[in-house]
Amino acid sequence: VKVFGIVFLGHWRGRHQPEIREVGWAMRAGMLLAAVSCLALGVLPPLVIEAQSLPERDIPDYVAADGNTKVTFTRVPKLDEVPYPVTMEPNLVVEFYSR
Repeated sequence: VKVFGIVFLGHWRGRHQPEIREVGWAMRAGMLLAAVSCLALGVLPPLVIEAQSLPERDIPDYVAADGNTKVTFTRVPKLDEVPYPVTMEPNLVVEFYSR
């Protein structure tokens, strides 16, 4: 009877009932993101499949791929060969956090 009342009727008859409250917006946002993702994968599968099948770029010559499971570096790439190189400037970080 207790399980039936809690599961199907949604009533909690315990002594901690006044402490129960609705969840915040952050928890609802997470559930909404998961629901929208599931809906998009279910309604728009051709777009998702096409996006996954497109190659992003060719494999550079400094990387050797053996099938789909093993990748090795053949040499150290130069900075201009890296797709998204970053020049580290610690002085800018210090300036940003010193404000």
